[in-house]
Amino acid sequence: LEALRYLDDDGITKVHSMENRRLYCLKQHQQAVLPWVVYVRLRCTDVPSFERTLVRFISRSGGIDVHVRA
Repeated sequence: LEALRYLDDDGITKVHSMENRRLYCLKQHQQAVLPWVVYVRLRCTDVPSFERTLVRFISRSGGIDVHVRA
């Protein structure tokens, strides 16, 4: 999966997926195969701190969950 990695205002590293549809499918698959664990390889692009405002347009929930529109 493609992802952006940046530091938030508190200096904590955050990662946001660029492929929400695949992320959603992987989360659904994880629930289907419990107690097994599904591992995913990320390809992260570091976002400089002066450009992190761009990341705010990508996620409305802070990357906590994925919402699917009908």
